[in-house]
Amino acid sequence: MITTTATRLNPSVTTLLIPAFHGGAAPCVADSVVTAAVDTGVPVWVYPLHRRSDADHFFALGARGAICSSYRYIAGVIPAATADSWATQAIAAGEMTKDPASNVYAPEFSSTGELTLAARGVQHFITLGHIGPLTTASGHYAIDVDMAWRTPPTSSTDNVSIAFGRADDSYYEHRGGRGDGYHATLRADGKLGPYRHRDGDVAGEPVGSPVSTPPAQPGRWAHLRIDVAAGRIVLARTDAGATITAPRTAVADGTRTDAAPRTGWLCSAR
Repeated sequence: MITTTATRLNPSVTTLLIPAFHGGAAPCVADSVVTAAVDTGVPVWVYPLHRRSDADHFFALGARGAICSSYRYIAGVIPAATADSWATQAIAAGEMTKDPASNVYAPEFSSTGELTLAARGVQHFITLGHIGPLTTASGHYAIDVDMAWRTPPTSSTDNVSIAFGRADDSYYEHRGGRGDGYHATLRADGKLGPYRHRDGDVAGEPVGSPVSTPPAQPGRWAHLRIDVAAGRIVLARTDAGATITAPRTAVADGTRTDAAPRTGWLCSAR
């Protein structure tokens, strides 16, 4: 059908527009469809794009343009941030939910600027792509996170997971089996531990011995600090005086290279 359609188009004045995402973090179109469209010689655009990693993916397949949100973020012209801006009760360009085009996973804010992952009964994450790429990714960097449950989960093994040391801004989900990197978890029963995850593997690999800390209490804040340096990771829950030191092995940490030059955009810019 793509080939038939392309024969009716003038490549100098028209494009083939392909929907790439619908209702989730993974593309809804096969790579083979995109490459078949590219092979017709008619310029191919894809939509909607939200993440740098998605732009890299489709431009590497030969796409010539994109309809996207947050153009300056995806194009990499926004300087990397060092902290969130949640006190303004708004997310920044690059902070993406599981499905940025849907309100299902939209975060909520308290009157004091606390971000809440509000969807009930389903695991979901927010990725902070605007904090990367890190200029010190191969050396030393640190991450500080404050977290609390308004109402602790009924299962003591439910957890908050913080992913880091990943190569791009692709969506991360605990036990999702997508991408390489590390994650730190704090369970509702207080168990704290660092792990490594590998692309294609659902289960995380412990890289340090978990420790027990105070269990979750309604509204009780925990401060986690992840200190990453050459050869080691130090995970601490500073409000409880707990620290774990683990080895850091060869995982791509926050680096990014453009797969292909971008030739066109149609965006709602932030």
